[in-house]
Amino acid sequence: PPHYRTHTRGSRELRRLVSTASTHFMSETAPKRTSTAQDSEDSLSRAKKPRTNIENAAMTAAGEIDEDLHSRQLAVYGRESFRRLAGASVLVCGLKGLGAEIAKNVILAGVKSVTLQDCSACELSDLGAQFYLTEGDVGKNRAEACAARLSELNPAVEVLVVTEPVTVELCAKHRVVVCTETDYDTAVEINAACRDAGAAVFCGGGRG
Repeated sequence: PPHYRTHTRGSRELRRLVSTASTHFMSETAPKRTSTAQDSEDSLSRAKKPRTNIENAAMTAAGEIDEDLHSRQLAVYGRESFRRLAGASVLVCGLKGLGAEIAKNVILAGVKSVTLQDCSACELSDLGAQFYLTEGDVGKNRAEACAARLSELNPAVEVLVVTEPVTVELCAKHRVVVCTETDYDTAVEINAACRDAGAAVFCGGGRG
């Protein structure tokens, strides 16, 4: 009957009001806990401190992965692929536009170390090809001038510099070798050395 439905709706509304009032009363009368100095110390101790290159290397050697630091890479590469990536040492030969871009991407990917090799001085034309040189770097070695700014991209990656010509011995120390602006004869020699050492090799260049 209509009067029964009205009575039922009224009962539900009354119960809702009583429940709301009780919850409000309990929240107002419950004692509030104030923050203490110990709470602040606990929060600071839980705050994640950035790991050094040595600590990251130790984690990699032990097969551990800092999931907080590398969450995005893990989502893209997967755990096993990223473990191999995090243990890789990469040699980038030539720090003109192409070489600098490759070095940037590899450092951001989170490898173990990147060696920048270039025995030439920075020229004014290089400033239009990459973002890691300034007018004050003209006349300086390209690898040395780029190293500090590239290293800032990912402090967890060790960035090394070689200002001497690339050699077979240097290539054999790395798991991946990337040659840019390399002449044909040198590229063939490096390719043979990398194959003997079991390292991957990539050669490329820019024109125009």
